[in-house]
Amino acid sequence: MKLLEEARAVRESAVYVEARERLGVDLPALFDGDLRPDSAADLAGRCWRTGVGTPYDHVRRYGRGPRPEPDDALAANRWVFAVKGAAGVSRW
Repeated sequence: MKLLEEARAVRESAVYVEARERLGVDLPALFDGDLRPDSAADLAGRCWRTGVGTPYDHVRRYGRGPRPEPDDALAANRWVFAVKGAAGVSRW
């Protein structure tokens, strides 16, 4: 299984800094620092059709939801959607 490294910039984003300062909660400390599995590649290798995009790609597609802000940690997130039975990767 392929592993992906989370960018340091994500863990040091303004969203997390503000949460530490305003709420006293270190959000990145709630998650382990291990490499993340590449779920889309793993599923595609098992004959699933996958699509990968940011939360903003998804909400833009449906015309609702939050809009990205500068240095937004959420923009680094990737959502994976998969359908069983067709090999290959589809684009959003």
